[in-house]
Amino acid sequence: MGTIVAIFIFLILIPALLGKTPDEIFAGLGILIGLYIVARIVKSVMDFATKTKKEKRIAAGGYKTPHEFEKYVAHILTEKGYVNVEVTRHTGDYGADIICRDKRGVKWAVQCKMYSKPVGYRAIEEVLGAMHVYGCDAAMVVTNSTYTKQAVTAANRAGVKLMEYVR
Repeated sequence: MGTIVAIFIFLILIPALLGKTPDEIFAGLGILIGLYIVARIVKSVMDFATKTKKEKRIAAGGYKTPHEFEKYVAHILTEKGYVNVEVTRHTGDYGADIICRDKRGVKWAVQCKMYSKPVGYRAIEEVLGAMHVYGCDAAMVVTNSTYTKQAVTAANRAGVKLMEYVR
């Protein structure tokens, strides 16, 4: 409310007291409103460009952190037709980085592993635990690397879907 009063005083009352005509007052007011709108548009475009630049990098596989890798995997799952794709919080996620549903409505717990070495058996254990905590019907582990033989054997026996070389 204070801003409106200040605008009224500086743009209408003071010029009126200085002998400006209503046309001059409204012309000046129109110019100021136009400048304000242009400034807001420029700020919005700059904010959007900054945000989308990072999102485009992540979507193109240019992730730099495990959390960015999780966002990238969420993007891939969405492109593959999964819905309600949600990245869980960073800590205390109970072993699931993403919760989503496939086209048939099956609820999935997804564990993401951004590793430089093969992913081991522990990832299978984690996602199976998360599957029960989140009430999911299925589990998946996704990595930018590969899996150890033990991890592949455990995943096959437990019905955990594995995706590797996700880049």
